[in-house]
Amino acid sequence: MIEVNQLISLFDSIVHLLQAAADRYSRSSATYKRALLAVYVASSETKSYVMGLKQRKSPDREREAKLSRLWSEAAVELRHIDRDLADKCLLHSDFLAEAMQWSDSEIDQARNSIKDVFEQARQLL
Repeated sequence: MIEVNQLISLFDSIVHLLQAAADRYSRSSATYKRALLAVYVASSETKSYVMGLKQRKSPDREREAKLSRLWSEAAVELRHIDRDLADKCLLHSDFLAEAMQWSDSEIDQARNSIKDVFEQARQLL
């Protein structure tokens, strides 16, 4: 099972890889735009989910499965643009597919990390 610290490290890697992909690919290419949008949607939905974790009594497994699919879709879109970033998205998909209960401090850490990914994706749109 992946720990929250590993998830945060994964998000940090995604931020750096997003910037590298932007530097290598034309921001006007349709492929780049679809891939970036997929990361943006996955990070946005994940951010929304993590923000509400403290209010819920138990995890929403159905929503976690949806988030896992979004990260997998982002990975598929990214496969020709940045293989490392696609792999990171797949790791995040696997993380969300596993059942896990987070502490309040872990939720706060994940929220901050997801915010970084979300902002990086937003800036690159």
